[in-house]
Amino acid sequence: MPKPDYRIGSVSAWAAMVLAMAPFSPAKTLVVDQNQTGAADTNAGTVSAPFKTINAAARVAVAGDTIVVHAGIYRECIVPANGGEEGKPITYTAAPDEVVCVRGSDVFAPAWETVAGQPGVYQAPVDADVFKTRLDGVPGKKTLGQVMVDDQMLQQMDDAGDLNRVAGSWMTDGTSITVHCPAGVDELSKHQVQITVRRNCFRPEKRGLGYLVIRGFRFEHAANQGIGQFWTGESHLQSGLVSCRSGNHWVIENNSIRWANSIGLDIGMEKHIGQSVDGQPQPELVGWHLIRNNTISDNGEGGICGIGHVGVKIIGNVLKHNNRLGFNTFEEAAIKVHFALETLIEGNVISDNETGGIWLDNTWQDVRITRNVICNNRKWGGIFCELGRGPCLVDNNVIALTRGDGPESAGFYSHDAAGVTLAHNLFIMNEHYGAFITRATERRYASLPRGTQQITRGGGRGNAMTNEVRDMKVVNNLFIDNGRAALNFPAMSAPDRNNVSDYNVYTTAWLLYVMLVANNSAGTNATAREAQAALDRAVAEEDIQAEDMPKVIKYQGGILLTLDQWQLLSKQDLHSGIARLSRQAIHTQDEPYLTFRLNNDVPFKLGCRPVQGVDKDFYGNPLPAENPLPGPFQNLKAGANLLRLWPAVPAR
Repeated sequence: MPKPDYRIGSVSAWAAMVLAMAPFSPAKTLVVDQNQTGAADTNAGTVSAPFKTINAAARVAVAGDTIVVHAGIYRECIVPANGGEEGKPITYTAAPDEVVCVRGSDVFAPAWETVAGQPGVYQAPVDADVFKTRLDGVPGKKTLGQVMVDDQMLQQMDDAGDLNRVAGSWMTDGTSITVHCPAGVDELSKHQVQITVRRNCFRPEKRGLGYLVIRGFRFEHAANQGIGQFWTGESHLQSGLVSCRSGNHWVIENNSIRWANSIGLDIGMEKHIGQSVDGQPQPELVGWHLIRNNTISDNGEGGICGIGHVGVKIIGNVLKHNNRLGFNTFEEAAIKVHFALETLIEGNVISDNETGGIWLDNTWQDVRITRNVICNNRKWGGIFCELGRGPCLVDNNVIALTRGDGPESAGFYSHDAAGVTLAHNLFIMNEHYGAFITRATERRYASLPRGTQQITRGGGRGNAMTNEVRDMKVVNNLFIDNGRAALNFPAMSAPDRNNVSDYNVYTTAWLLYVMLVANNSAGTNATAREAQAALDRAVAEEDIQAEDMPKVIKYQGGILLTLDQWQLLSKQDLHSGIARLSRQAIHTQDEPYLTFRLNNDVPFKLGCRPVQGVDKDFYGNPLPAENPLPGPFQNLKAGANLLRLWPAVPAR
């Protein structure tokens, strides 16, 4: 920021004099309390004369003001008219110790009629555009509508046969709703029915508002559209139940964001870089948000999504049960970001999602992913780095029980990526692989200048970089009982170079090594015969008895090697070792923890080298300056270990 010019006659001096003469306007507290007698949107918004709706306060709040909302269910989409200023945000907050719920649904109380021959099935006309609009990206013929009975979300069906078989379901033909009551509901008219009619619960009309604080709300129900084609049309915007609308410097903390059709929270530019939305051009500054201590769950497609943002911090959140509706659009994940610069993802619990955990896609730089628990997520990897050149530091995470088909279901998966350091992580009991690093395509991607403070409207279109798998470092990690193999690592070739794996601890002798033949196109594997020939040459050069080295095994489209074979053939992991463990288990209750018994001293004898930028462990304890232990726990010990998997809870 330029320094003010206080010279006599300068514009800055004149502005300062005018401001000094202007009357002082103190920040206001605006009160919303729908349950207070006399509450009305024509009131002054005071304690004794509160507003009835949050939007009444949102229309008049200016920089420095605080909107305090008292308990109740507010059925509205909050549309802020103004943003705040640096040091003077506009704050939206739930009153202390009160439950404030903002919903995109309304109560629906038609004259229900029974459906002949179908006990518990009722029908009524509906007139809402969301029940006429297809939800793109999910199987079948789903619409944007949602139906809840007594706060239970019902399952949308495509045809009457499925609806009649499944209690707690509904369907629509665009003009009527048919409901099969959930268990325990006899006569539907005696229960509260809600239908979602709004596409967002918090979304400014104007793009680019800055300095807003949203604290302590429950945001529920949104008829937002899938984002699988967000770069092509305004009907497929990245538009969350809560939407930052290309804003900057928002603080979103201590909220619950759940039951969106699509994504829970959007934090970026909504569309591809440089594109207008609703006739409004892209703002120059997007990002610098703090997303802290929220629960983001049960959303149809994903949790947090964004494109083209700088300086975002995602800290201490719980993201669970997302992709509830089974999207398959390559855009769903608990956290999915494109063009993410200077981003921190720290201390989150990302578990039980029907999609991947964290997905960095296309041009990510200066990103750190640290001290997260990423457990029991399906496909796209616990962490997925795609099409970028970093730097990206992934350290002190616990990545466990990733499930799904194919190598992309690894604890860590990357293709067409460079400049990632995996350090001091625990990869445990992932269904297929611990970490799988490969090159899949010949795509090109952007590389922006380091220290970029904004992503310009034309940013990301130039400076195209050739896709190379280089400068990948896998050091000081623990790999425990990953289903198919611990590690897949690219061979040295013309585009794939300067990759390092060392000082790791494995609990199996097997590593998967898909050998890329030099000068071949991406994804071309060496045959087991070629790998065996290379190993035979290495055995001869090292004067090793041939009978002491087992033969190469063809495995899952690649080549399976022992640690000894891998060390000899690749010259990687020369300081790594194999630990003996027993009775390992992950307990995934509300306070998850890990148990295992370490039966040898290999982790304590590796002599791991410190990694630049990593100065504390999973629990926030300082790492020793020399010989830190591999993995995220510096309190690892021989014998029985019980390690709690929430960073705020100390280990014992």
